[in-house]
Amino acid sequence: METYNFGSGSLTRAKRVPADSSMLQSPLTGHRASIAAVKVQQHLARRVGGNASGCSPGRGSDLLLSSTLARRSRSTPLAQRGATRSANLARQRSRDPSATGPINRPSTVAIMSATGGLAGAPSVSDELQAQVRFALSRTSHGKRVLNPPPRCGAWRKRGVAAHNASRFEMYYKAGVIPCNVEHGANCNRLTWTTPLSELNMAKFLPMFFDGVRAKGHPYNFIATTGVTDMLNFIRERGEAGRVLGCLGELVHHMRVTLNMRETKLILYVLTCLRSLLDSGPEVGPALTPFYRRLLPVLNLYWRKRRNLGDRTDYAQAKNSDLGVMVQRTVEMMERTGSPDASMWIKYHIPTYESVL
Repeated sequence: METYNFGSGSLTRAKRVPADSSMLQSPLTGHRASIAAVKVQQHLARRVGGNASGCSPGRGSDLLLSSTLARRSRSTPLAQRGATRSANLARQRSRDPSATGPINRPSTVAIMSATGGLAGAPSVSDELQAQVRFALSRTSHGKRVLNPPPRCGAWRKRGVAAHNASRFEMYYKAGVIPCNVEHGANCNRLTWTTPLSELNMAKFLPMFFDGVRAKGHPYNFIATTGVTDMLNFIRERGEAGRVLGCLGELVHHMRVTLNMRETKLILYVLTCLRSLLDSGPEVGPALTPFYRRLLPVLNLYWRKRRNLGDRTDYAQAKNSDLGVMVQRTVEMMERTGSPDASMWIKYHIPTYESVL
């Protein structure tokens, strides 16, 4: 193993090369030694072995171009050890017992032309040059620096498609919604223009669930409060059968709202879902086949907690802690659902522990 220093780089090779090639200056200067760059150069030497000028196809090569990329001319011990190991490995691979005569080796000019170091020298493919530049751009001060992978955006807020946009505002302005907002000193409440006993729940419940994702005032307030009032009325009367016919539409609107990934809207959906499960004993088993549409999004927020240290978290008392609300809702889904409910929950939320 011989090392020739020139400029601010070095050339490491196993055997002697022509004298004129030792005067070449490495184009990879101004960086510290990097094992990644050494391996790229060694791979480059092996790739060029059968294609560059002065090389015979099918013959191996024990010539390794190991640019240390040092600001000073001396190589680091880590780079020397890596080059020595790679040289021994290449020497073993290059041995061909059936070959006669000296082994043809690629010229240093052909190797260095792959990185753009010599003008007018034979060049290799643009793809290989891009690979070399990509690997060398990841080195800085002797350490390998990798750009972090892009974020997947699982919790990023999302919009909805045009065909899934809420029509609740249009219905309210058209006078279809049978209620009004009564403004009070402390809070607002709904006043129903039509008695709840006369409402067609299969028609108005999906309409109000659609309005849960409406962001303007007072549409969101009317939708969430109206859902709670209607479901409480159904629970008090024991008329849960009026809800079973429209469960598919309700789940569709809840799923669209959950996919918007907005914390405030998710809390509204969880509140409506808990009221729906509590409206009657028949609703939970009928809703179990639809769990697979709701649980994937709830799994994203299953372990969402806020570390406040020794401070008091009042969000749990106000039902505004997302992680706690998701946990309570999933546990309620298991208790009120069919015998297959725990299986569906465990499938979509692997870390869930049964409460039964």
